[in-house]
Amino acid sequence: EPDVEEYATLIEEEVGRVNRFVADLLKVARPADPVLAPTSVARVLREAAQKAAVARGLPSDTVCVDAAPNVPPLDLDASLLTDAVINLLQNAFDAGGEPPEVACAFAGDGGEGVVVVEVRDRGCGVPEDQLEEVARPFVTTKAGGTGLGLVIVRRMAEVHRARFELQRRDGGGTVARLSF
Repeated sequence: EPDVEEYATLIEEEVGRVNRFVADLLKVARPADPVLAPTSVARVLREAAQKAAVARGLPSDTVCVDAAPNVPPLDLDASLLTDAVINLLQNAFDAGGEPPEVACAFAGDGGEGVVVVEVRDRGCGVPEDQLEEVARPFVTTKAGGTGLGLVIVRRMAEVHRARFELQRRDGGGTVARLSF
């Protein structure tokens, strides 16, 4: 019956929303015990970009990934990095504008340096005075947001002794940067 189908659909959507919230909460609450292994950052970024796009019903190549050829493998927990990049891409898609971009580069001399990963969007941007605030638990600018996505990203950065920062992007939008 149409009424039953409507309520069943509503229940299914709400159960999915609650499951996502609980999963995010567990990622934040559980102590992270990373499994570190030499990892191609570019490969992780490409896979995360494909997953984020497909989850939105978009072609898998929607997100442009620009990985410099000189980026060395890093000892990372690939699944934690994947989760973090997907969270950043979800935020970028939600911000609107053009499809987000992901970039990765190595800056340094003689084998010592920093690997920088950026997720860039051309959306509405985060107001300057809220850049630090939105990374706090349960703070969100989205109607259906949990306020845990950036907390998960920050936790992943801490586990890898990396730095995470948000910046306003020239011309509009936001840049989320991870520095390893």
